[in-house]
Amino acid sequence: MASSAQHCTTGTMHKGEPKGHMTIVDGKYDAYISEPPQTTTTTHKECGLLYLPDAFGIWQNSKLMADDFAAQGYTCVVLDIYNRDPLRLNSFRNIDIPTWLSQGSSGDNPHTFEFVDPIVIAGIQKMRDLGFVRIGAVGYCFGARYVVRHFASGISCGCIAHPYSLEQEELSAVSGPLCVIAAENDTAFTMEKRYRAEEALRRSKRPFQITVFSGVDHGFAARANPKIKTQCYAKDEAFRQAVAWFDCYLEEPTEFVERNTRIPVPHIRAYGRDAKLTESSSGMQMYLITDFIPGESLDKRLLVEAGEESRQIFYSQLIDILAELRNLEFALIGSLMPNPDGNTHPILGPVMSMSATTLRLPTLPAFKTAKEYIGYQLDLVSSFYVPPVADHTVEDIRAEVFALDGMKRMFDQLIDTDLNAGPFVLSHLDLRSRNIIVDENLRIRGTIDWEFASAVPLQVFTPPSWITGHNSVSTNK
Repeated sequence: MASSAQHCTTGTMHKGEPKGHMTIVDGKYDAYISEPPQTTTTTHKECGLLYLPDAFGIWQNSKLMADDFAAQGYTCVVLDIYNRDPLRLNSFRNIDIPTWLSQGSSGDNPHTFEFVDPIVIAGIQKMRDLGFVRIGAVGYCFGARYVVRHFASGISCGCIAHPYSLEQEELSAVSGPLCVIAAENDTAFTMEKRYRAEEALRRSKRPFQITVFSGVDHGFAARANPKIKTQCYAKDEAFRQAVAWFDCYLEEPTEFVERNTRIPVPHIRAYGRDAKLTESSSGMQMYLITDFIPGESLDKRLLVEAGEESRQIFYSQLIDILAELRNLEFALIGSLMPNPDGNTHPILGPVMSMSATTLRLPTLPAFKTAKEYIGYQLDLVSSFYVPPVADHTVEDIRAEVFALDGMKRMFDQLIDTDLNAGPFVLSHLDLRSRNIIVDENLRIRGTIDWEFASAVPLQVFTPPSWITGHNSVSTNK
């Protein structure tokens, strides 16, 4: 049986002319970018793919495969995770894989977590800079492990082929859909490891799929011999499976919400503006037509006075709603907005808020970090104190200035450096009691007024203030 080194370094270079271009990521890492051609019928404007290659890095085959993904409508970025130190094709007799990984070819260019993780994080940031709201990642051999490791860094959906050195603990921790493509003959990802991978993915409770192609070896999905029919078939099917996986799970925000939550919301039948809705009016109106939700807005006083069983049912349902929202992760901070292309799938656009609307402030672009968002929120609070007030005393003004200064320190404490770049999760932002429709037994029948729904930093994803005792029970705000 061939060794892992032989499997990882053998294969066939494919013929073709790459259509993308080289670029530099974070001022120091090489990358190859391939964009959908103008003739492509479907272009995923909000979703992009990060390609983490096998040991050959950015080379002929990875460029051509990136072009193939681009032809399916996905902008694809191939990242040089080996820092200009790839292996050469069919070099297994002259290479010691463990030494190359721990030291690099020159002895001072390791390909370990400490050195590769920052490259992957820079690649994810590059995808955000390109404007992609949801980031998919495809990884081969060594690159596969880093797809799994970086769901926490902003990867929304992954597909890996013939992974090398993948641990169960890493698979158990994935936070999004993962597709695994395996070879029957693979000393790096054996049958036993496949079984363990399935067990780990079951524990993750995320969508997953494991497909094994018979009669092929490690590396087939990226380096198949075009003269061998079985290899070509397996490679082509593996690629089609990856595209289908991303088409299903790396979707626009609303499709993702509808597919992955059971939050009760009224189905929208139609909406628009500039419509003449009354015979007597000379003006035009905006409108929204939804299904009717039977019930009434929650009265907090009734909740407080209700029996223990009714309260437990209500709290359990509310927790379920918050848990569903927590599971929806995005690469940027922004508001769900209508798609400018006119189709039914919203995009993650500029940050909107009730406070900014009240102050008539302009909207700002989607934020990339929690620090930017927290700073924006502090500026919003400060803006409420800008308009002059006639009856304020000097003592009142001093108290407000003192409070704002103290608030700045409190806001700074919210920033967790480990979570600064994500994940960002969907929040209703206006889940006051009157936006929760309940029946006579306080069972939640629907939630309304989602117009300010936004992806927010995990640090500020909290239950509504009235449920945590920070808002008076005497009001229904």
